[in-house]
Amino acid sequence: PANIYLQGTRSGPRGKLLDFGIAKALSETSYTLTEQTMGTPYYMSPEQIKSTKSATHQTDIYSFGIVMYHCLTGLVPFHEESHFLIMQHHMHDPLPRVQLELPEALNQEVQQLLDRLTEKEPSERFESFAAVLSAFQQLKRRWPQETEDAGVPLATPAAIGDLETPTTNILL
Repeated sequence: PANIYLQGTRSGPRGKLLDFGIAKALSETSYTLTEQTMGTPYYMSPEQIKSTKSATHQTDIYSFGIVMYHCLTGLVPFHEESHFLIMQHHMHDPLPRVQLELPEALNQEVQQLLDRLTEKEPSERFESFAAVLSAFQQLKRRWPQETEDAGVPLATPAAIGDLETPTTNILL
């Protein structure tokens, strides 16, 4: 998405996610329009599609999962000709399977992580970004060294060991 910026560091590029707190913005702002859709359909959570009043930090966790899917595969999980169809997929369909050039057991762990981030029911997702960070750190410990040496996509577990946990500015 347009709100991910690359920042050069001595250890290589880092992704910086800006303005990722739609749930926080909703709690701090009064809107006069009803039935207004907020967000980019490719990254919207089911509850956000149903009602912007339902958006919480769980909405950001879902959207983060979609961003991770996009970073890992190069594609958004649901691509259609209309926003309506994209939103229908987010509300009703499971995330498409990822198939990375990794051992199958690790592929399954990546998929389980993505599935948990993008559960349709918010209470089934990680309870916080701290819990997301912990899950990524566990996955990183099992990430093959040869994958890191060959160069991995920016936002894979090999590149996010220093993920910070604030709700609006997440550094990859």
